[in-house]
Amino acid sequence: MPFRTDRLQQLRQQRNLSQADLAADLELSQNQLYRYEAGESSPKDDALIAMAEYFNTSTDYLLGLSHVAHPEDVPRPDFTPEEAAVYDLMRGESSSVQRAVLDVVRVLIATLRRPRN
Repeated sequence: MPFRTDRLQQLRQQRNLSQADLAADLELSQNQLYRYEAGESSPKDDALIAMAEYFNTSTDYLLGLSHVAHPEDVPRPDFTPEEAAVYDLMRGESSSVQRAVLDVVRVLIATLRRPRN
């Protein structure tokens, strides 16, 4: 999956960071960051994750799989704090993990709803 060089550059520029500053913050060489932005190289998983965390975005956004730069900007329904906590825990997990967690939650809710003797 191709790395979106334009998105990295845009996020960096939005924070008014030079390549040298961002490279230092991410513990990369300036040359490596230049290569990422120029499309000459794609970041390995650890660098991609570090970029996503640094810019408070998702790896999906940096890879072009999502158009949402900042997930917190997506409007959410009127969740209770508990519902929002579950939503936040599930967000970003793979669909297989989400399905497994949902199955466990369904069983747990059914168990808790059973009348006690």
